[in-house]
Amino acid sequence: MVKRYGDRYKLIFMNSKRIPGYEEVLDEWELFCRKHGRKIKGLEKMENSISRSKSRIYEIAMCNEWSHFMTGTLDSTKYDRYNLPVFQKDLSIFIRNQRRDAKAPDLKYLIIPEQHKDGAWHFHGLLNGLNPKMLYEFGPNVPEKIRSRYRNYLAYSKRFGYCSVGEIKNKEAVAAYITKYITKEMAKTNVGLENNLYYCSKGLNRAEKIKQGKLLTSPERWDFENEYVKVKWIKKEDIDKYII
Repeated sequence: MVKRYGDRYKLIFMNSKRIPGYEEVLDEWELFCRKHGRKIKGLEKMENSISRSKSRIYEIAMCNEWSHFMTGTLDSTKYDRYNLPVFQKDLSIFIRNQRRDAKAPDLKYLIIPEQHKDGAWHFHGLLNGLNPKMLYEFGPNVPEKIRSRYRNYLAYSKRFGYCSVGEIKNKEAVAAYITKYITKEMAKTNVGLENNLYYCSKGLNRAEKIKQGKLLTSPERWDFENEYVKVKWIKKEDIDKYII
């Protein structure tokens, strides 16, 4: 099949497809997991979470418009830096209020939590729909290299802690960059705590399947492949070359 991610096109070749009504045949890995119990299944859950989250984050980043990259912290004098579920709930309320109070009705976000060594949380992500009046220059106490490139999202800073936002110049580069925050250590912590690996606004665009059929010819080199699937980023005009 071919899926469209914004202005990029992904050719996906699957070695097999599960058909409803047929029982799944257990592979060696599944049998091994069942034999050795929760420890192995926990590892499998983590690896699957990493893979799915990276793919989904890239998909959301590429299929939607974003104006700013953000880094946000939690100030211990204002907020519990260690309670991620509470922050996620309060962030949703904060964004909803910002849409109304700051006259930014289309404000949207995609945020990835990251944990300090002491267990406190900070965040990276993408924003769109900010009202320019929501952003302010940093004061002289902030280093020049930050003041020259980033702005202060003041409402967030007052509510939660320091926050810097910078304009996005290359969406594709930023989409690839933010997936790097999904690491094994981060996933191990979040899966164990039953936290999500990312948070985003409702109603965001997802990849659109635009064609499905048989592989007509194989690319000289796939961008990714394993025993189940092969992936190649292609040009729009090459879609009919590869799939029939």
